Amino acid sequence: MPFLDSNIPSKIFYASVGSEILRIARTTSNLHDLVTRVNALLTRMAKQGSKHKQIASLINKLFGRHFNVFKKFADTANQFIRLLNL
Repeated sequence: MPFLDSNIPSKIFYASVGSEILRIARTTSNLHDLVTRVNALLTRMAKQGSKHKQIASLINKLFGRHFNVFKKFADTANQFIRLLNL
C-alpha cells in the first residue's frame, strides 16, 4: 500500500476502472451482459468510495475517446450512462 504522502495521482483508481470498462465493452457483444458486468464493477467502486460525478465524467471521456467501441451499445455518452442507471 502506498504512503499517503507519495506522489501517486489520486485519479489512478478511475483510470484503472476506465480501462476495465473499455475491456468489457470490447469483449462483450450483448448489451445485457455489458450492463450487468459494468454495474457490478461500478457497485464495487461505490463501496470503495467513488463519487458519482467522477464516474460520469470518466464515462464521458471514455465514450468520446473510444466511440467506435461503444457505438454498438449507445449513440451518446449520456445514453450509455442512462443504460448503466447512474
